[in-house]
Amino acid sequence: MQFDISKAEDGVLRVDKPASWTSFDVVAKIRSQIRAEYRERGETPTKRQLRVGHTGTLDPFATGLLII
Repeated sequence: MQFDISKAEDGVLRVDKPASWTSFDVVAKIRSQIRAEYRERGETPTKRQLRVGHTGTLDPFATGLLII
């Protein structure tokens, strides 16, 4: 699954969390996408550029809006 991180507004991204994914799974996937975008440009992101978190934990079996 890919997330459109270009749609982040003021550093905030709204994600429709799929069932069976944990909130941490979503965060890890977004970090991975950010890392890949930097590598495509031949750059290495700093730890600060990879800081991603969520505003609350959803049950892994729940779907719904997750603010990143």
